[in-house]
Amino acid sequence: MFVDSDSMPSSECEKIPRSYNLEATEFSEQVVGLTEEQLKMYRNNPFWRTIRYAVFGAFWGVFAAMLGGAIAIVLIAKL
Repeated sequence: MFVDSDSMPSSECEKIPRSYNLEATEFSEQVVGLTEEQLKMYRNNPFWRTIRYAVFGAFWGVFAAMLGGAIAIVLIAKL
């Protein structure tokens, strides 16, 4: 990101500007990841479908285990 040096404060100046122009002057459009067409190829692939379901199940399993653990800690503390 490029910023004009005139709008930035300097320790050499006595007066520090109150407003800064921090808008970027140049943008790079770099594509990261897959395009929609490339994703459609993998959407119904049996391997990736199995991976998606396994990660989804693991997430909710860990969530349920943490919730159960928190409830168990509260119940044990009340004894």
